[in-house]
Amino acid sequence: MSLMRLVPWGQLILWQVVFIVVGALLGWWRGRFWATVLASLLVGPFGWAVPFLPRPQAGPPPLPGSKKP
Repeated sequence: MSLMRLVPWGQLILWQVVFIVVGALLGWWRGRFWATVLASLLVGPFGWAVPFLPRPQAGPPPLPGSKKP
């Protein structure tokens, strides 16, 4: 328990809140609010990359030679 008292909990929580707020702003700007908030909560500033990743496709890609675009 004495080691836990040495941890700057206030600063750690403050930084985590800052990471989530910045992630929320980036996600709102790019249209992926909840995905970025969750990623920022889990991995901190590395979650800020989520809104810039390509979106998953709705279905499988078309077969070669098919007439669908």
